[in-house]
Amino acid sequence: MAGRHGECLRCNAGQGWLASCKLWLLTFVRRFLCRRVASNITPTAWLGGLVQLPRVVAIPHGLEFIAAPVAYPASASRSPVIAFQGRLVTTKGVGILFEAVRILLAQNRELELLVIGDGPERASLERFSQDVPLAGHVRFAGRLLGTELDAAFAHTSLVVVPSLGREVFGLVVAENMLRCLPVITSNLGAFVEVLDGGGLTFRTGDAGALAQELARLLDDPALATQLAERARQRALEFCDFPRMLEAHARIYRQVHG
Repeated sequence: MAGRHGECLRCNAGQGWLASCKLWLLTFVRRFLCRRVASNITPTAWLGGLVQLPRVVAIPHGLEFIAAPVAYPASASRSPVIAFQGRLVTTKGVGILFEAVRILLAQNRELELLVIGDGPERASLERFSQDVPLAGHVRFAGRLLGTELDAAFAHTSLVVVPSLGREVFGLVVAENMLRCLPVITSNLGAFVEVLDGGGLTFRTGDAGALAQELARLLDDPALATQLAERARQRALEFCDFPRMLEAHARIYRQVHG
């Protein structure tokens, strides 16, 4: 949309130049078709404004499974646990979180970082976690599902989603809001919309700013509890599953009728 087609081609060149050219060409086909449909559905209004297409309708993702609330703090007798959940790739901003935790540990704070997920950067992150002062304070849990995931979050104090970009909604944000956990995210447009005051944000890519927000919640349990309760209420309303179904059905009825 910005007309920087060379940058688009280079961005996808990791898949090969032929594949990159194919993706670039299909963009024009996709946008041609999207201008002629009855409705373009996006999960956030922020994304709707970004794609610059006509007849955009924002319908948030509905979450059918509602996790049981996690009490905050998870345990007063142990060090606070900061959790990350997601694929271990650069765009998820795990390195930013590591730097923020380094800052806090250098201030002689007691805490643990729990990394839930897997991906191509896990090996390099594990090596990084062996450096002082991170050594002994980072635990990699791998990919967890179902009861194992719930058990991990039962001992979590707060969740950080430090993505650097490419986020159109933020399911991890919404799911942990439903768990009634305090959430801190980068200030990407989609995250800000999902949170709507139900969590804290920091300037994307700024480890120092993230460390400040982490310290703020760790030092103020009352604020963390307030945000957690607000987060769950926001997620229950914003990600209501029946409402999502009805919103889609309404559009289909309009098209049919």
